[in-house]
Amino acid sequence: MGERVLGFELDQLLGRRDGCLEVALLRERHREPVPGDGEACVEIDRLAVASGRFRDLALDEEVEALLVACLGLGTVRVGLLRIVFGHRVVLLGHEYTRRKMEIRTLERREREQAAGLLEAWHLAEGWTAGERFRRQAEFDPSWRDENVLTARRNGEMVALLTILPREVRLLGHVVPTGGVANLYTHPEERTKGLATLLLERACEQMRAQHLELAVVFPGVQQASPAFSTAGAWHAWGGQQTVLRVDPAVGDRDTTVEELEFARVADAGDRSMHAVKSIHAAYAASRSGTVERDDALWQASFRLTPAPREEFWIARRGGVVVAYARVAIVDDVLTVTELGRFEDGSAALARLIAKLLVPHEGDGLVPKGSRVESAEVRAFAVLPTFDDIGLTVALEHLGIRSHPVDEAKASFRCVDLDAMAARLDIDLLPEEQGDDFLRRILPPDAMVFWPADRF
Repeated sequence: MGERVLGFELDQLLGRRDGCLEVALLRERHREPVPGDGEACVEIDRLAVASGRFRDLALDEEVEALLVACLGLGTVRVGLLRIVFGHRVVLLGHEYTRRKMEIRTLERREREQAAGLLEAWHLAEGWTAGERFRRQAEFDPSWRDENVLTARRNGEMVALLTILPREVRLLGHVVPTGGVANLYTHPEERTKGLATLLLERACEQMRAQHLELAVVFPGVQQASPAFSTAGAWHAWGGQQTVLRVDPAVGDRDTTVEELEFARVADAGDRSMHAVKSIHAAYAASRSGTVERDDALWQASFRLTPAPREEFWIARRGGVVVAYARVAIVDDVLTVTELGRFEDGSAALARLIAKLLVPHEGDGLVPKGSRVESAEVRAFAVLPTFDDIGLTVALEHLGIRSHPVDEAKASFRCVDLDAMAARLDIDLLPEEQGDDFLRRILPPDAMVFWPADRF
């Protein structure tokens, strides 16, 4: 025949085993002459390929589609072929030809192109993912263009994600973590495995940067294609709380202490020294909170989860004892972060009660909107938290708490050995990353403030 075989070297073998969906990732290895009898033999670890037949791996249509996307292939026709010829690959009797798919990091001059791709993702908070991307690039102190991974089909950007390094407190330790943001695939390229491929590359890059944990928060379903949480990824879901004033109870505030409530304008506000102290103390025993230095505090005022945010403090005797931040997230008034000193539960409860009171000129109501302040302030959502003192103080004020399931986040150990050593936890025999996380993550005591999410 005289043609040349395109060989592939196995990078990761993740097949369908024991009912678990996985993906096969291969890399081009070499080309070699095809013998005259049409037989080609390529030796690959854990996967033997001879005469074009895959052995010891049963690929169904779903796995095949992911593999095709990973290799950047497009279906040409169906045929029961046995050999890999030229630039054609045979999988399950289907013949494919290579289409140019490139995975690479972003260049600075391509930022606006990436933001343009994300403009199609309209966030419920009233802005686009493209606007959020631009803010992150400008204000996030951890931003690096090389931490933006893009997928390009014939030169056109069709998918991307961003890695934002953070230090997350977990079981009393600070763990170097990679937050995955802006995970997006063009509608015409979805269900082809691009999100999975980008996430795999992102985890490789995090490992190279000595990050030990990866976290992905859920996004809009049609904007963030579902990726497999089987195997390496562990899904975590807590319970958020709906806070609503019980009108039958009336005002039960019999507190005699005098409190002063004030707005915080920016990171330069003179009250921020006390706020930072409260944040550090309140977060010390809570897993999931992000450690913030001065640069991240400055950025947190620019990278709010919604365009409009209110940041309030409560003072007692001139001393700041509690604070809370609120914004409209997913069309709901949401407490995006809060904190208090040990003796500040009553003050924090009264501050939250104040935030549920409607008023004229409500800054959280969009201009020109027909929505009234009373509708916006009718109830608030508090993310998963574990503060019994605050819960009791809210009940005392007639504010009822109604728990509801919170959308799941997904975690992955990108460096299991390093993370186990940092947490001083011994690994069990044959324990993998998802099993480790399932064993150690507190199911109902993780605090991920929306103010910290990506």
